[in-house]
Amino acid sequence: MQRVGELYRKGLVSLQEAATQADVTIYEMMDFLQKEKIRPPLETTDKIESVIDNSLKLMKNKASK
Repeated sequence: MQRVGELYRKGLVSLQEAATQADVTIYEMMDFLQKEKIRPPLETTDKIESVIDNSLKLMKNKASK
């Protein structure tokens, strides 16, 4: 769990992927990460804005169909 916890910290795997790789439930992985104080990397403002922009474009395209 420590190895995939580090991958999660670096943003290389999602919470679900970490749990799957560690062969534990997502809840067990969440408990482990909390106890070890492992957090995912923070997103940059540019990345957040990009995700929002892409979401808005998708919504507009879907609405126009």
